[in-house]
Amino acid sequence: MTTHSFAKDIDETTENHQRITKRFVQILNEQWGIDKEKVSGESYFLRDFGADSLDVIELVMALEEDFDIEIYDAEWEKITTVNSVIELIIDKEDRRYYRLY
Repeated sequence: MTTHSFAKDIDETTENHQRITKRFVQILNEQWGIDKEKVSGESYFLRDFGADSLDVIELVMALEEDFDIEIYDAEWEKITTVNSVIELIIDKEDRRYYRLY
């Protein structure tokens, strides 16, 4: 019987989270001119960044293109913070990965 070490899975998960976070912050800077120093996981789009509905639509389009995912309106309506977007992207990438296997 072989045992599976979760250490590798944890390392990959951490690296994936860091990659997505870094790229998402870059996209926020490109789209809205938000300084990375002003972005935290708890940042709210409307309150903290002053985003309007057009800004959000453009951001969603940029995320879909950059991460090669599709974000549905019903999903986006539940998104309020930077962390919630990162978790959504991770979830979508994970589902795509596991469909391949």
